Amino acid sequence: MAFEAAHQRRSVDRLWEDTIIDYADDWAVPYIGALLGTRMLSPLNPRGRRLDVAKTVAYRRRGGTPWLIEELIH
Repeated sequence: MAFEAAHQRRSVDRLWEDTIIDYADDWAVPYIGALLGTRMLSPLNPRGRRLDVAKTVAYRRRGGTPWLIEELIH
């Protein structure tokens, strides 16, 4: 019974980590990107996809701030 409880706990912990793009599994990245409305890069470039979604998250969090304007200029 303890083994099953530990397994369920790891599953819940993994789900929480999938909500953060830096720690998410590769299968979760396209779903997070779809929720944000990003145009996904090629599936052959998983690191690029993750970075693209991470930047979109950062842009959405800081929308309309001077930091975002400076970032877009660069």
